[in-house]
Amino acid sequence: MELKRAFIETKIKEWNDLFLLNQKFMSNFIFRGQANSEWSLRTSLERLIENHHPTPSRDKALYYIYESEMIKELKWKFPSYEKNLIPKDGELIKWLSIMQHFGAPTRLLDFSQSMYVALFMAMDNSFYDNFSIWCINKDELNLPIFQKYIKGNQVNTVSMDALDDMVYNMANDSIANQQVRIDRIARPRYLFMVRPRMCNERISRQQGLFLVPSTVNVPFEEILKRYYNEENHFMVDIDDLKNWSYEKTLSQQAISVLKINIGKEDKLRLTKALHQMNITSETMYPGLDGLAKSVGRLREGLGDYKD
Repeated sequence: MELKRAFIETKIKEWNDLFLLNQKFMSNFIFRGQANSEWSLRTSLERLIENHHPTPSRDKALYYIYESEMIKELKWKFPSYEKNLIPKDGELIKWLSIMQHFGAPTRLLDFSQSMYVALFMAMDNSFYDNFSIWCINKDELNLPIFQKYIKGNQVNTVSMDALDDMVYNMANDSIANQQVRIDRIARPRYLFMVRPRMCNERISRQQGLFLVPSTVNVPFEEILKRYYNEENHFMVDIDDLKNWSYEKTLSQQAISVLKINIGKEDKLRLTKALHQMNITSETMYPGLDGLAKSVGRLREGLGDYKD
C-alpha cells in the first residue's frame, strides 16, 4: 500500500498500543480528543447554528452574522468585566480566544501539541462505547502558507517564527474580511494552525493551540479535505501502524490525517497511565474546579473495564 497524503483510521487492541507508537513519528502531528468516535470534527459555531437552524437549506450568511454579532457584543460588554487586558479592536483572534475560553461558540477548534493531553480530553466525561484521538499533520497544514511566503518574499527558507506570524495574520485577516454574501468564485480555503499570543493558564497546561477555518460558512471537515487525498482513506491495523512509525522509509508526510479509535473497556487502564504521568483534571484545569473533577475520576473496573 502506497501512502501519500492519506487519511488513516485505526483502533487500538491493547491499552498500551498508543504508548508503543514511535514518539518522533507522532511529534509531527497536532491532536484533538473526541468523546465519541462517531462525532465529526465540527466547531462549536457550526453546532450552534445547526441546532438553531436545522434545515439543510439554511442561509450560509447565518454563520457570519452570528460570529460578527457575538464579537460585537463581547467587545461592548467586555470592559465591564476586565479593565486591563482588553485586546485591540482588530485583534479578532484574541477576541475569539476569549470567547472560546469562556464557552462561547466560535469558529476555533481546540487542539493540543500533546497526544496524551488529547487522550485525556477524549476520556474526560466520555460515557460512549468508543472515543477517538484525531491527529493532523502540521507540515500539511503549513505547506500552502509556506509556499505563499517563499513566493511573496522570493526566498527559499523561512523561520518558524516568521511562518507563525504569517499564519496568525492571515487567520486574523480572513476573519476581518469575511463577507456575508456567498462567494461564487472558487478561492483557497485554509485551516490555520494558530498558537495563541495571549496565553492563559489552561492553554499553557493543555499545550493548546487552535485550528482556525479561513471561511466560517464552510464545514470544518469540508475544508480538511483539502489536506488529504480522499482516495487514500484507509482502515489500518494498529500493529501495522506501530511498525510503520518505526520504519525510516515511511515519512510523516505520507499521513495527513490519522484517527485513532479507542474502546471504553481500556478507559480505566489509560486513566491510571495518565495519572502516573500527572495528566489529570487537577493539572489540566486550574483551581478548585480541576481538583473537584479530579477526585471524581474513574477508579474501579468491576467488570465494566479491563483492570
